[in-house]
Amino acid sequence: MLQEAEREGPTETARKNNLAYSVLSNWKCKYLSKGRDGLNLVIKRSIPNFERWKKKIPG
Repeated sequence: MLQEAEREGPTETARKNNLAYSVLSNWKCKYLSKGRDGLNLVIKRSIPNFERWKKKIPG
């Protein structure tokens, strides 16, 4: 989703995925500071269908 936000813009990506812009921004900060491990912890708590979303994360 972060790559999508880079391509299409964070506002459009947040709207498309029914997320607040601040949530997407927080994920980006966590990813940049702690890498994929930090991002997985944040997303796991935020998304009920985590396994489905996890497939969208490269790596």
